[in-house]
Amino acid sequence: MSVSDKADSLRKAIAGDKQVDSILLANPKLVGVFNKARENVVRNLTVGVLGYSESLENELRNGNILFMTDNQEAMQVRYAVDMLGTFLTTAGRVGNGTPILTGPDIVTAATVDAVVLARQHLLR
Repeated sequence: MSVSDKADSLRKAIAGDKQVDSILLANPKLVGVFNKARENVVRNLTVGVLGYSESLENELRNGNILFMTDNQEAMQVRYAVDMLGTFLTTAGRVGNGTPILTGPDIVTAATVDAVVLARQHLLR
């Protein structure tokens, strides 16, 4: 299935259910598919991404993405959904509001700069 076909399938699914107000993408590579799918969608959708991508840091800062998980990819990817639940039930204060240097972590616009710095200094 091509990116265009995937985007079309996603667009149809969103258009077919007006109650869809958010999307959780299984990995950062799907952001391009989602962006193509929402070109013709008239309502705003909240987007979360399981996985971290440096190319999405500005999207996070600008509010186009609500959060990404920094989960050290293959080692801790299974914790991503648990972290999302924790994030939602603790009002976004996983780690008492500071980046968790060992991961996994929920990265938001408020913490992305600290996470970038930690990643540059190989603390993550």
